[in-house]
Amino acid sequence: MKKTDIIVISILFLASFWLLLAPTSGNQKMLNSKEMLQEIQKKNHFVSVDNLAKRIIENDPSILLIDVRNAKEQENMNIIFYSNGTTQASEAWMMVRQMGFKNVNVLQGGVNEWFSLILNPEEPSITETKLEIENYKFRMSAKQYFTGVKVDNQQNSGSSTSIKVNTSKKKKKGASGGCS
Repeated sequence: MKKTDIIVISILFLASFWLLLAPTSGNQKMLNSKEMLQEIQKKNHFVSVDNLAKRIIENDPSILLIDVRNAKEQENMNIIFYSNGTTQASEAWMMVRQMGFKNVNVLQGGVNEWFSLILNPEEPSITETKLEIENYKFRMSAKQYFTGVKVDNQQNSGSSTSIKVNTSKKKKKGASGGCS
């Protein structure tokens, strides 16, 4: 599974649980059965796949995709929740584990640690351990992969070992499964 799939799935699950648990504000009106039936019959609630693709490509910040497939349909996926830290992601993790989902994780340190270690890695000193230097090289390669920014991995290497991260984009496969 590609990293983008994992990220999208994580966002979708987190968003779905937020929607389920979010308190309703005083100005929201619940639809009664008749109003709900009228809304369904209008079919205004559908968005075309072309429209959705366009909005995703254009990075439309107003859309939030929520994957509502059940645990059986999600069983071969690894769900990773994230938040700024780990508290909210851990709460979502507990809920989905109680619902029977497997292969569910929380990103340690959350988005804050992701930005700190992957997108802005701190160059180790020359006296750092070989492991710390190798971690730094990997993080710089990952930074290049995620941002497209060309980086020099040989700074302060202290070692000739090279860490390779595949930065080429794979050919997209057709979607499988799906919802009806």
